[in-house]
Amino acid sequence: MAYQPNSRSYYQSPPAGAGRRTDQQGKITQKKKIITPKPLPENYVEEAERVIEKIAGSDKGRPISSSKLRNLFSLIIDIYHVERLRAEKTMEADSVFKLRNAQIRILYEAGREKSVEAFVSESNLLSYLKDIQNDREKFLKFTHYMEALVAYHRFYHLNEG
Repeated sequence: MAYQPNSRSYYQSPPAGAGRRTDQQGKITQKKKIITPKPLPENYVEEAERVIEKIAGSDKGRPISSSKLRNLFSLIIDIYHVERLRAEKTMEADSVFKLRNAQIRILYEAGREKSVEAFVSESNLLSYLKDIQNDREKFLKFTHYMEALVAYHRFYHLNEG
């Protein structure tokens, strides 16, 4: 596709200032979302049930799809299959790297779809992931939390319609 001066092609960057907001004085403001580490509660199964019940009862649009939730879970379960066989207190360097990539992928998916953003926000996935650092036990517990989210999602049949 040839460049045309007054049209925007797929490969051109957006105009300067796109997506920015300004306040009354004309200063650029952006909504800041800071993700702080948060320990996963001991009653993570009940927490998973609460999250899914809240999403099921919400009228903010469609809940996260089963396939999207299972895709997010698959990012974690691949690491779990390596770490569950180990006995050390810390995770392997490769597992930590994959966990950080999973965090980025979850963040990306949350930015793409409102239903995923609502789910990630309500379930505190990113805060819990950030708290893991390289602690193997925290990671294993987080995996069980994700598994509980998938199970309750299936139990409440959120994608039947």
